[in-house]
Amino acid sequence: MENLADESHGAKIVISGDTKICGIIGYPVSHSASPRMHAAAYRSLGLNWAYVPFPVKPHELESSIRGLQSLGIMGVNVTIPYKEAVIPYLHELSPAAARMGSVNTIVNRNGRLTGYSTDGQGFILSLEREARISPKGQSAFLIGAGGAARSIAFALVEAGVSELWISNRTRFRVDALKHDIEVAYPDAKVTTVDDRSIQMIHALEECKIVINTTPLGMPPNEDARPIESTQWVTSDHWVCDIIYKPFPTRWLADVQAKGANILGGAGMLAGQGILAFHLFTGLEVAYDVMRREV
Repeated sequence: MENLADESHGAKIVISGDTKICGIIGYPVSHSASPRMHAAAYRSLGLNWAYVPFPVKPHELESSIRGLQSLGIMGVNVTIPYKEAVIPYLHELSPAAARMGSVNTIVNRNGRLTGYSTDGQGFILSLEREARISPKGQSAFLIGAGGAARSIAFALVEAGVSELWISNRTRFRVDALKHDIEVAYPDAKVTTVDDRSIQMIHALEECKIVINTTPLGMPPNEDARPIESTQWVTSDHWVCDIIYKPFPTRWLADVQAKGANILGGAGMLAGQGILAFHLFTGLEVAYDVMRREV
């Protein structure tokens, strides 16, 4: 048996033959705060579990997913760029993940891999806990149409937004997202808009919740901004970025200087982590246990 000291908390993690393993796959993944969050959750409940990062290169994705079964890994979170790419290698999807076409959590139950999506509900949780606002009845503007964007878009519609605007640099992806939402929710009001257009600026002025789901602003592109203009910003706006490091991103700093309220990605990370933790272990953990680790 090997004792591994966790110096930052003055505690010891004991790895034994009975330790259950979870982790996160992505590329890159060394920046992730998820291992600290889940380790804190395990400590808080006295669980003999460990959570580790798995950097997976694109050509190794299929073999890595298959390896979860043979190694008995209890489950993994999935981050950029694999939230859609993992789907063909899973045995089944939760109904929500199937609707969204995005997976950020894989659970291994006796060798059968099931994909879930907790990103969207994690974002809603952070919006309610940290911004103290509900999306119900609000109009929202979503930047991006990747895996995290899909999960957040569906969660916003389920939460009752009055209208959802979506912009993405690749047109077919945003059109596909709009189509999938309207199939699942025929009464949803979803509008797509070309980025950098006059219509986009008008939509931003009307939407009081604006969310960046792209990686623009995270290392190594810290100076990149999803929207260059700030002419639409008012003190009524809540501008959100799912990037949690750095905080604030350059974009959030720009809009905050114009008077907007800002929300980084730390709360969403904690929120989706809580939901994933429950899927892995069947147990509940307090929001603050994970949130303070981010």
